[in-house]
Amino acid sequence: MTDDQYKQFLNLLAHDYLRAEEFRRNADGKDIERLRSQVESIAWTARLNDLVKDGLSKDGPNNIDLVRVLEKQLRDAPIHDVHEAMYRIGMLDALDDSKGVVFANLRRSAIPEEDVELLRSAGAENPELVIGLAIDYGQRRIANADRRPSHIPSDAEKELGNAVKELSNSVDRLKDEVRQGKAPKKRKLFNGIGKILSGTVAGGGNVLLALGTLAAPNPATGYAAIGSGALAIGLMGQGIGDLRGE
Repeated sequence: MTDDQYKQFLNLLAHDYLRAEEFRRNADGKDIERLRSQVESIAWTARLNDLVKDGLSKDGPNNIDLVRVLEKQLRDAPIHDVHEAMYRIGMLDALDDSKGVVFANLRRSAIPEEDVELLRSAGAENPELVIGLAIDYGQRRIANADRRPSHIPSDAEKELGNAVKELSNSVDRLKDEVRQGKAPKKRKLFNGIGKILSGTVAGGGNVLLALGTLAAPNPATGYAAIGSGALAIGLMGQGIGDLRGE
């Protein structure tokens, strides 16, 4: 499938599935601004997660207290609200019904430039690498899998909840490892948390994109909203895999 053919296909999906006008009609006047604030809050938590992950091995005990701060931020993060917005806009229905074509053919040209800035806001030093790995994951692990894309956000919420519990229970052990000069063995935990948070930021950005608040609403660029949603699901799927040790 050529780039033009793929974009045309995604535009048709956007036309048939995205419910931007319905979303606006049913939204309280402050709902869209609230979603924007939630995306920013989750991006901040993602940056804190990276700070904790990198700081434990560098500054030792001085960063242990940040683990507790991160734990609280994760418990309070409006993850479910952003995922619910992805349902309401129709994005997840579109991905479910055309999973094979969307993910098997997913490519960089279908990802909007807004996602680069969203991922950078969530702490990604190399957003292009993050996007490339998520595209590869979607092609290999989602396109032909039995799991429906719409199940991935709820799975991500469950795994994130388990990760927060593990984080809470491991603080004392992390302290001991740091005191002994050992690098904490929690990088996969923090990596998984970070990917789920980044995927949620991209997903919320996708909704804002579809609503025309990140880019002018234009039916001809509906492919960007679908591509952004697929990227979000790929990132969340990667995070789930990290947290499950897959």
